[in-house]
Amino acid sequence: EKSMDLEKVVLPQNVNYLEISGLRKECALKLNELKPTTLAQAARISGVNPTDVTLLMLMVRGKIMDKI
Repeated sequence: EKSMDLEKVVLPQNVNYLEISGLRKECALKLNELKPTTLAQAARISGVNPTDVTLLMLMVRGKIMDKI
């Protein structure tokens, strides 16, 4: 499977990242504070690791269902 172009993956702005199961608390707090608009922006935030980016990608693709 081809990897997605992270700059083109738009993150919803109404997400409470603390409600996403599996995201580390440090990551969720930073994402809630900074509200990145794309997955690439989120990936560049200090404290956001590759596992967090994968979870965000799954959220965007609709493969995990949390309150958004």
